[in-house]
Amino acid sequence: MNTIKRYKLLLVITFLITFKSHALSPKIEKELYIGCYSNSKAYIGADGAKIYCSCTVKKLSNKFTDNQINQIF
Repeated sequence: MNTIKRYKLLLVITFLITFKSHALSPKIEKELYIGCYSNSKAYIGADGAKIYCSCTVKKLSNKFTDNQINQIF
């Protein structure tokens, strides 16, 4: 029984570290969204830009850290 509790604890810690390791800070997310929105709304309209940029920022946040984004941009 004690081994199962340790396994569960290790699993939870692993998930927490994994999920946070590829997340952008709210500040970076906001900067990316503003830049994306201002450029995209001229081409796809305001509603389309909101949807597109929200999705793009979410996907970038899931894949990159702040440091990686700063190196790219």
